[in-house]
Amino acid sequence: MRTSHVQTLPIVLSRQSRVSLPQQVGEELKRLILEGYFKPGAIMPSSRTLCETLQVGRSTIIEAFEQLKFLIAAG
Repeated sequence: MRTSHVQTLPIVLSRQSRVSLPQQVGEELKRLILEGYFKPGAIMPSSRTLCETLQVGRSTIIEAFEQLKFLIAAG
């Protein structure tokens, strides 16, 4: 059985922020990757799992994944 970090995912989102939710999620996921929370080769949580955990729409997570690709490519 695989263990999941999702229940304890240390992501805090602010709905009052001027930064969009997808951008916040993407930046937080990038931070967790860079800090070693997700190990190289680890499977990221699914979009449906993340939207349930973070209480955001699935389209927010899908957009965050797209931004995450860009953030990682940009360094």
